[in-house]
Amino acid sequence: PGSIARLCALAPPDMGIIIAIGHAHYERFKTIDTVADAKFELAEAVAAKNGKVVVPTDLLHFAKPQTLQKTHPALFVTQENERIKTVQTDKGITVTVPWQGKDYTLDVPVYGLQQGTNIALAFTAACTLGIDPDTVRTALRSLPQIAHRLEVKPQPGAATIIDDAYNSNPTGFSAALDVLNHLKRPDGRRILVTPGMVELGAAHDEKHA
Repeated sequence: PGSIARLCALAPPDMGIIIAIGHAHYERFKTIDTVADAKFELAEAVAAKNGKVVVPTDLLHFAKPQTLQKTHPALFVTQENERIKTVQTDKGITVTVPWQGKDYTLDVPVYGLQQGTNIALAFTAACTLGIDPDTVRTALRSLPQIAHRLEVKPQPGAATIIDDAYNSNPTGFSAALDVLNHLKRPDGRRILVTPGMVELGAAHDEKHA
């Protein structure tokens, strides 16, 4: 708590994107509500500049965003998670996202179903800034993979390495296993090398199970 606020004081943001409230670093925060309070320090900083924060609607049930909605009713630009449709393909993901009454299909060469929400919120943020949706869609087609974050690396011969070694949380770990299943050839096998997930505190056993 307080880390995001300090960063925002250094570089006051005009726009924010808050993707999820989850169990990453749970050992330090102890409760999901504390995680939410820390994440929405970003929204407080954006509100101070009369900017916009793009969020999934299911994050707005926490106490801090509810308070911010009352004091800054135009602060949040939302996307409903259930209206974001993501399909894993051999070449990445295809995301269908609504914007101003129309659905847009985005083909993006990154892997992991959890990236669908990330892509949808980035698309929404760009459109909120006034960029044409078709321009955003074109740009996303050449989005590079992020090193060590569900990075798919075909090797000479038969093997493919899925490099998700940067860090981990329950949602990302599950997504990595889904990609492992999806990319396995019918006659191939899967090998998982992992130290497990750290900093989960009291949620460690449940999340690993």
